[in-house]
Amino acid sequence: MLDKPLNISRYLLLAVKEPLDKSQMRSWLQIARRTAPSGVIASVQTTDDQGTLRSVSMVHREGKKKHSYLIPLTRDLGAEEVHKIVEAFAEEEPDLDFDVETNSVEIAPEERNGISVNDEQHLAVCTAMAKARHNKWMRDRLNSGWRYGLKVDSEEMTHPMLRPWEQLPDNFRQIDMDSPQALLDLIAAQGYAIIAQDELDRLQRKARS
Repeated sequence: MLDKPLNISRYLLLAVKEPLDKSQMRSWLQIARRTAPSGVIASVQTTDDQGTLRSVSMVHREGKKKHSYLIPLTRDLGAEEVHKIVEAFAEEEPDLDFDVETNSVEIAPEERNGISVNDEQHLAVCTAMAKARHNKWMRDRLNSGWRYGLKVDSEEMTHPMLRPWEQLPDNFRQIDMDSPQALLDLIAAQGYAIIAQDELDRLQRKARS
């Protein structure tokens, strides 16, 4: 872990008021590696004080009021993916007050089996699924006694993301475009097709005429 200025465009950031000790730093990195999806955690190249090129998986930055521990990523994380990491670290370090942030880098659209991520209906489905997952996560936590708070605190049972989808910060309102598409691909592979309700109504009217 180095304290060097680096341009890291995609990251997972742990912010605390006091610097972490070595055990806590190791815990943060290990939990991120264990909990994040495979292949998401990356490393960056930098040079140490002796000019030796090194590959590091975490970067420490010290500000006026907080210490930040950034883990480089290969892609943006969705809200549910961040939830899992936050919960795992809160369980590991129950006495530590911390915030977790991630970037909000926009990914260029790409084509997937003829369906563009910009397709209005596909985007609507992905957004609805992301919102439903967040609402279920929020209900489960509230039913377990958790409540909204500015920081993740397992003792006080507070969490900053216990609020409606529309009120989440943009970087936590990431939409997973892959999982819904994987479901559509699976359905298609089984010989089924999904069509919009208005298209179904049109086909039924045509069949009756």
